[in-house]
Amino acid sequence: MRKIIVTIPKIQNQKWKVSFGKNSRITRTSSVLVYKAIERTLLASSEGVKTSIVVRYDENITNETLASTDPAYLLYTLSCFLEDFLPNRFLRAKEKRYCREVFEAETP
Repeated sequence: MRKIIVTIPKIQNQKWKVSFGKNSRITRTSSVLVYKAIERTLLASSEGVKTSIVVRYDENITNETLASTDPAYLLYTLSCFLEDFLPNRFLRAKEKRYCREVFEAETP
């Protein structure tokens, strides 16, 4: 199982950190750039790899998704975890897109 770990900066002008596994790390200046990098990675990755996303707000506060192979589910929950940091228009567009995909996949 692969874990994507997002670390939210404690100070306003620090960079966001994202770890995609063992030796793959990136830093970005904003939450939108972090979301887009994770979105590109999940949509480009091969199907069948279980992935979970961990968002670290502080040393003691984290949110983690259930492991899933569905990128729509992972991106929807990531938008929920980062809702305080993403611009409203961006957030609503992503929630609308991925929420629809998640619920359409569940209905028979």
